Amino acid sequence: VIFMETLQYPARIRKDGGGFLVTFPDFPDAVTAGDTRKEALNNAVGSLMEVIAARIAHKDDVPSPSPARNHTPITLPPQSA
Repeated sequence: VIFMETLQYPARIRKDGGGFLVTFPDFPDAVTAGDTRKEALNNAVGSLMEVIAARIAHKDDVPSPSPARNHTPITLPPQSA
């Protein structure tokens, strides 16, 4: 039996002009946005995956997820975790 772990990183989502801006406390270099909250959340997954892949490629540390603390948890797909 193979168990795949899922990771959830906290995201800060805020209204920004006519859309929504998403930032990540654990990854200051990851920022994304969307015209709607749903689009911003969908974009957040891709942004998070890209920043983690870049850190792995550059052999930089990938932090463990911090507690959500009033933030929206973004779940990475199991194959990415």
